[in-house]
Amino acid sequence: MVAASLKRPGQRTSPVSWRPIPQQRYARRRPERTSLYQVIARHLESWLAERDQCGRPIRHHVEEEFRRFLSCGLLCFGFARANCTICGHGFLVAFSCKGRGVCPSCTGRRMAQTADSIQRCGEPMVRR
Repeated sequence: MVAASLKRPGQRTSPVSWRPIPQQRYARRRPERTSLYQVIARHLESWLAERDQCGRPIRHHVEEEFRRFLSCGLLCFGFARANCTICGHGFLVAFSCKGRGVCPSCTGRRMAQTADSIQRCGEPMVRR
């Protein structure tokens, strides 16, 4: 009964641990619904073939970056299972491509990490 008295009016609690349930749950980003993903998925093969025909092929690392982007954030290419420590809700987190060129999600994360490193240390972190 003591745990119930700690609850604020209108606040839901978890019956297991009597801790507040978070109001927001993890929402998987769905890259396959974005315009960028759809354009690249639809035209990548024809664009690569056209570049090969005209004698100006795309470099291997650029092609790989596009291909990794097409698998980034999709559960069918791998995922990890996670659980909320507060409410115990289970969810899946799709693997990312960790790219630096095409993927806006991975590029944004890397920019945030670099900015944080500069702010804390005064120098950007160096990957070796």
